[in-house]
Amino acid sequence: MVNFITYFTGILTILAAVSFTFDYIILRPVRIERNAYLQQVFTTRERSNIENRNEFIDLAASLLPWLLALLLFRTLFFDSYYVPSKSMHPTLNVGDRLAVSMFDYSLKDPFFGNQLVETGTPERGDIVVFKNPEQPTTSYVKRVIGLPG
Repeated sequence: MVNFITYFTGILTILAAVSFTFDYIILRPVRIERNAYLQQVFTTRERSNIENRNEFIDLAASLLPWLLALLLFRTLFFDSYYVPSKSMHPTLNVGDRLAVSMFDYSLKDPFFGNQLVETGTPERGDIVVFKNPEQPTTSYVKRVIGLPG
């Protein structure tokens, strides 16, 4: 189950990309044509008072690279979790925040959680974060004790 921040960042990234693409393909040629006309009709001072670009599209264009970087960073490299119970005491206390490496065991699809590439396996003594299949909204933080075989 993907957390809210990943969905929110993904939706913002898609909206920013769509609005930037819409501006570049459809609105930019119109704006270039209009500016050529304004060059002929108005003085420099009058042209500076006329708005050239939509503020939302300016914001989307400037946020797009940051949103993409945030989405990739959070889903491929690190994510944050908190310790919900005393089961890891005294190593970890209730409410401790953890920065979890998302790349140690496998590379996963950020939205659906499908495994793309396996990069390693858990070893005895590793602290792992996983979701309970019966309660996918709850993350568990545990230490690996037993291994297959």
